[in-house]
Amino acid sequence: MAAFERFMSYFKTNGFNITIFDTAPTGHTLRLLELPTDWKGFIDLGTLTKQTSEETTNKYADVIEKMKNPAKSSFVFVMYPEYTPMIEAWRAAEELKKQVGIETAAVAVNYILPDHSGENSFFHNRRRQQEKYISEIEDRFNKPMMLIPLLEREPKGLEDLIALGQEVCGGV
Repeated sequence: MAAFERFMSYFKTNGFNITIFDTAPTGHTLRLLELPTDWKGFIDLGTLTKQTSEETTNKYADVIEKMKNPAKSSFVFVMYPEYTPMIEAWRAAEELKKQVGIETAAVAVNYILPDHSGENSFFHNRRRQQEKYISEIEDRFNKPMMLIPLLEREPKGLEDLIALGQEVCGGV
């Protein structure tokens, strides 16, 4: 619950146009978003007044409603173009929709081998395998998709992220 309280505090933070939550693996994220429902009974028992209990419940409900509203929040699943990460993300997206009522806005496919890397059968086969899974991801999710190349180094800082965004989204 402390993690969810911290998570909720970012919804009140001013001075930013966008807040990005880069969460732990999908199972942990789903568990975090289910906490308010699971803990409602404990919240009700643990509070001293009905007003506090209603305040707490309303606070959680407000954050979940903001996350359901596509004008206020977007969920983007990031995955490698491989079978297990694709299935894990797809199952998580389905659970998120079913359990919490949150739709996935887009998917990002990370670590795509550039065409110019490795001119041998290993890299050729890996690119072909990635293309197969990218197609499956597109069919399974049916959402906007961002293709993120395998980079020589991790992007760090605002400048790197802006450059990556321009490369991936074409400056949009």
